[in-house]
Amino acid sequence: MCLLVILFLLPGQVVGAAEEVPAKFAGGSGTADDPYLIASAQQLARVNDYLSAHFKLIADIDLNVAPYNTGQGWKPIGSGDEPFAGSFDGNGRTIRGLYINRPAEDDIGLFAALGEDATLRGIRLEDVRVKGKDRVGGLVGCNNWGEIENCYASGSMAGASSVGGLVGENSGDIANSSSAC
Repeated sequence: MCLLVILFLLPGQVVGAAEEVPAKFAGGSGTADDPYLIASAQQLARVNDYLSAHFKLIADIDLNVAPYNTGQGWKPIGSGDEPFAGSFDGNGRTIRGLYINRPAEDDIGLFAALGEDATLRGIRLEDVRVKGKDRVGGLVGCNNWGEIENCYASGSMAGASSVGGLVGENSGDIANSSSAC
């Protein structure tokens, strides 16, 4: 039995051309031994899709660009209902220009909330402008038993209650960290 396939192409059409899809991350597989590598603002935003994975920053990130610096700005990683539960190694790199304008929302920061298995290390935030309602911090809105070590934030915070330069509300461990907010 033979099968005859006739293919008609219009001028300019190409058969089998693959559409180039940008990598979700700069490398890694999301495990503790092989964390996802983050080199851009878009990759940093994708952390929201993998709240239990492991990450490492490999470049300085500027968040003072659209769409992260307009309207409500940055969408915090995780939420009070689904906190970040992985690890994030800032690797001594800097994230600049974090802008969040969500005055009616709780759990506001680069990370909305940390779960008990979460670990943040070596993250440096500069020139942050963060506005939320309750549990507002530059790095984390609400730390529910997570670990924060060697982190720093500078800039301005505003909220109704539980507002801090680094963490808004803390029930976890914070070591060798500070803020100038």
